[in-house]
Amino acid sequence: MKKILIQARKLMIKLIMLSFCLLLSLSVTADNLFIELVDGKNVTDKNVADALKQLREHKEIKLKKNLSVNPFHHKKETENKLKQPFCQNCHLEKPHQVNQRNRSFLNMHTNYISCETCHLKDEGMKLKYKWLAYGYPNAGQVIDVYSSVHTEAEKVKVSILPRPGARIIPINNDQRMLVFKDEKFSREVENKWKTFSIEDKARLKANLHKPLNKKGLSCDKCHSENQKVLDFKLLGANEKQSHSITSNKIAQFFSRYKKDTDRLKMSDLLR
Repeated sequence: MKKILIQARKLMIKLIMLSFCLLLSLSVTADNLFIELVDGKNVTDKNVADALKQLREHKEIKLKKNLSVNPFHHKKETENKLKQPFCQNCHLEKPHQVNQRNRSFLNMHTNYISCETCHLKDEGMKLKYKWLAYGYPNAGQVIDVYSSVHTEAEKVKVSILPRPGARIIPINNDQRMLVFKDEKFSREVENKWKTFSIEDKARLKANLHKPLNKKGLSCDKCHSENQKVLDFKLLGANEKQSHSITSNKIAQFFSRYKKDTDRLKMSDLLR
């Protein structure tokens, strides 16, 4: 009888430890909803086939370094003091390349908007958009725009845009919907990429992109009076700044004109 009780006690301890480990693994997974979306997606054969085609056709882009135009300009290498997003494991810091018409305008957005803000599939999630610090010492922390050093009178003059080292990101249930390069998930993906066959890489690529739309939001989703994506007040903008963003002439141009022969005139900016 004593031996049975000892064995039962040992079994109970094992069950408790197993339950603890399962709970721990679930809590780690739940730390980032974006990772859950990646892990929980069953990609189709077409998704994998498209990814495999892209990998086989991919041509590496070699960036020219230490560009100089004597004696006027010299581009120096600067130390990157910002946290880098997971996307930059594969994509360039300025990722938009294909459309020569608007790529400079889109790449300019990467200075203050995360990739996920434009490319994450909504899928019924209640997303909010807030500033997240990419720069140290507060990297990875949501910025509370209401706890500002400015007085209420000064806030009328302070712009929403100059937030060096910060990006507007999507948030769901207080969880940031993005991953940084220095996080465990990102390092695991990087290691897999080094060892996987091209077929396995294709499936991994398809999984990683499944929660994302290849084509980002159109300009008028944020730059129009009836936009419903961004809460500019929550982002710290006053009424004048909100109107300036929603009535941006360049964004309106890209929304109206689709042909390569269409041109943006100076008079369009002055209207």
